[in-house]
Amino acid sequence: MSLFITLEGIDCSGKTTVTRQIAQHLTNNNIEHVVTREPGGTIIAEQLRSMLLDINNKIDRDTELMMFMTARCNHINNLIKPALADNKVVICDRYIDSSLVYQSKNIAHMHTINMLFEQYEWSLIPHYTLYLKVSKEVTLQRMSGRNQSTDRMEEQLLSHLDSSIEKFNVLSEMKHFLVIDANQDIDSVTQQALMTIESIIALDREIKEINSEQSKL
Repeated sequence: MSLFITLEGIDCSGKTTVTRQIAQHLTNNNIEHVVTREPGGTIIAEQLRSMLLDINNKIDRDTELMMFMTARCNHINNLIKPALADNKVVICDRYIDSSLVYQSKNIAHMHTINMLFEQYEWSLIPHYTLYLKVSKEVTLQRMSGRNQSTDRMEEQLLSHLDSSIEKFNVLSEMKHFLVIDANQDIDSVTQQALMTIESIIALDREIKEINSEQSKL
């Protein structure tokens, strides 16, 4: 089963917890899978991640975008594409849509970055993106309850929270986006995400069975 599924949403939407629960669900159902993240996933991409998140590094927006794209290229070529070729389900915590939201200056620039990405020979569009949609009010409430220091990217999020939510909402209109109400408690969010994953897998199997039958005709 070759499926590429990404999870998107602003911080405190529950992505990390949901990703972990999806992985456990796939394991319980004996479905081969790979769980990864962006930036990261490979040695080189993880090294770039460390530089990008280091609060002591002053990185301009254009350089930051190219660092993300470099990490993504290495990630796609060395982990995601090989896993898909092995008929595995790839679950990725953040992907290109996070770059479109956080590295763009505005919505018009966001679309420009997307066109740039799609022109690269190595680019890869997910089959599905689960967007954990959460309001500004809930986000701030959850952030205030966290007892940990912020990294460089989280500081940027706090200063551009309104525009980040707006950009994600614009992207969510794309046909491969599946919206999950992340204002709910984490158990409800996880349950909705797992039901969505089950539907995706069932549909993928049905399509493959139909194609198999048609190939015999």
